[in-house]
Amino acid sequence: MLFGCAFAEAQTSPPYTTIDFPGATSTSAWAINNKGDVAGVYSLPNGTSHGFLWSGGHLSSIDFPGASNTRTFGINDQGDLVGDYYNTSGFTHGFVLTKGRFVAVDVPGAGADALAGINNHGAIIAAYNVVANDGIAHTAIIEGGMIRKYDYPAAALTLGNGINDAGDIVGNYQISGVSHGFVLSNGKTTTIDFPSATFTGTYGISASGDLVGRYTLNGVTHGYVYSGGKFTPIDIPGSTATAVSALNSVGDIVGRYTSNGISHAFVMNSPAASYTITDLGTLPGGSFSQAVQGNTDNGLIAGLSGTAGGDTHAVLWQFGQTIDLATPAFGGPNSAAVGLNSWGAVVGQAETAEHDEEDFCGDGSGFRCVPFVWQNGIMSQLPTLGGPNGVVDTVNNSGLIVGIAQTAARDSSCIPPRTHPYQGVVWGPAPGQIRVLRPLPGDTVSLPFWINDSGQAVGASGLCSNTVVTGVLAGAHAVLWDSDGTPFDLGSLGGTVDPSLFAVGNRGTYINNRGEVVGGSALEGNKTGHAFLWTRDAGMKDLGVLPGDFNTGAIAINNRGEVVGASNDDKGNSRAFIWRNGIMTDLNSLAPADSPLYLLVAAGINDRGEIVGWGATKSGDVHAFLATPNNVPYGIVALGVQRPEVWSEAKSKNLMRQIGKRIPAWMR
Repeated sequence: MLFGCAFAEAQTSPPYTTIDFPGATSTSAWAINNKGDVAGVYSLPNGTSHGFLWSGGHLSSIDFPGASNTRTFGINDQGDLVGDYYNTSGFTHGFVLTKGRFVAVDVPGAGADALAGINNHGAIIAAYNVVANDGIAHTAIIEGGMIRKYDYPAAALTLGNGINDAGDIVGNYQISGVSHGFVLSNGKTTTIDFPSATFTGTYGISASGDLVGRYTLNGVTHGYVYSGGKFTPIDIPGSTATAVSALNSVGDIVGRYTSNGISHAFVMNSPAASYTITDLGTLPGGSFSQAVQGNTDNGLIAGLSGTAGGDTHAVLWQFGQTIDLATPAFGGPNSAAVGLNSWGAVVGQAETAEHDEEDFCGDGSGFRCVPFVWQNGIMSQLPTLGGPNGVVDTVNNSGLIVGIAQTAARDSSCIPPRTHPYQGVVWGPAPGQIRVLRPLPGDTVSLPFWINDSGQAVGASGLCSNTVVTGVLAGAHAVLWDSDGTPFDLGSLGGTVDPSLFAVGNRGTYINNRGEVVGGSALEGNKTGHAFLWTRDAGMKDLGVLPGDFNTGAIAINNRGEVVGASNDDKGNSRAFIWRNGIMTDLNSLAPADSPLYLLVAAGINDRGEIVGWGATKSGDVHAFLATPNNVPYGIVALGVQRPEVWSEAKSKNLMRQIGKRIPAWMR
């Protein structure tokens, strides 16, 4: 049975990056996860093979202890690696490398085996021989301590190559000396044959069922992507052979190509050529809304919306529905949701009915502002450091929350209407637990803005007289706090801070799980500021501005290194941008001509490349948006958070209850 008979002519290849391990005679990439980490194999002049991990532009060698040869073939989003190793005896064994620990894994009864892939649930696809080195391969799926073996009917060999999160597997089988690709899904096996090819191999499958592999036609090897009912050939320009080994859920592919007889690994990103823009709307009767953060795993988007009565409420969007989180709240009129994690925990700040002139929520209403965490329909107040006010910035997937809390002391140097100094804090992991993120030496206040899953936080520090705590957070110094709370000065682009000028100062706004930091930094003279990208190796890099603009601020970066934020002209007019592969682009230029919104600020981007923020309607109202990438360079089907289902309020609340059951115990 032929799975794909439609055929697309070869297109101009999207940009790609070559990966060559230093000193290697050949390098091949075999796997890529949704964070863009690449695993593969390289060979040295002495004939030995070694695994490698390419992460954030850095190469690391992978060697099983005591083995003469190691190869890595699979990686999941947690960073677990699988592959094989062998020594001078020539017997091959599988292994899993997780959290720095190697575990040998062999299929019972196998004479030799290799682990070819691992999904995010820990399920592994393996290839094995009953008799070592007899050339007759079989396939096994290892999951939860159970092993299922599979052989294609009547095939001389069956070689399992890849597995996705749904448990679908891909591989090759051979009948009468001819190799064919296959997919095994829901108990049904489907053959994959590139038209007229003498060899077809299928090596990778994404979460949405897109396939990659290689085929041989007229004696030449080509890579392919199969998506949307058609094959798209992939050939690296100038190469004599190209093979594609794996793809992730955002359409990035990896493999190898041959040039001058040498094998080189490559990673080919699938940048969004365009976006579909969804107006997320408002609560009934409201005229404005803002989306602050969207999550990859559960499709939730956190933000705020105006109401018919003129108040502002914290909201969640999911599957086209807007969920009001503000009732019950703490008695005040306004609230905002500013962060969420994969478990559905939402954080933000809300006003109480108590009057307070410090305006810590920044809306001028004159009510006390308190931090909160919301889950399972319940909004719980978080403690301060003895002062009246506090705000939250985000929550990570371990349940750690960062924000700012006032102390009980008074400081006459604080910028009015502030009278109480404040410190950055981390809430958790125990209920009610709060610890201070101390400022840099010589500073007196700290302002964290983001915390990653490793517990590293970024923000700013300075004096109460030169830090801005509402609106655009800024201070004299951009700061990274390591997971133990030690502060580190990220440097600047030449300036310090001017609290009287909007957005001029230094701040880290986001740190991804690779430790890459983005934010905004003042230029020399403190009259304007630019977005920056900071890494430990390269320090702070100026990302510049969109053509004709005056300043920029980077707000978020995903684990693929894509940065979003806002670029402003000298009159303060704003437009959303995305920065990737060294280029800053106006997000509006990638939106359709009939977009419902002009995109003003891009506030968040997840690992699928979906962007949230806010923009202007044709009538001038400000609405939250979702920008879903249309990954079209070689036919990859884009993944969006919208679903063609009608979601009732009862169904959404039930979903929230189910999510709440998976929240860490201390947060329930």
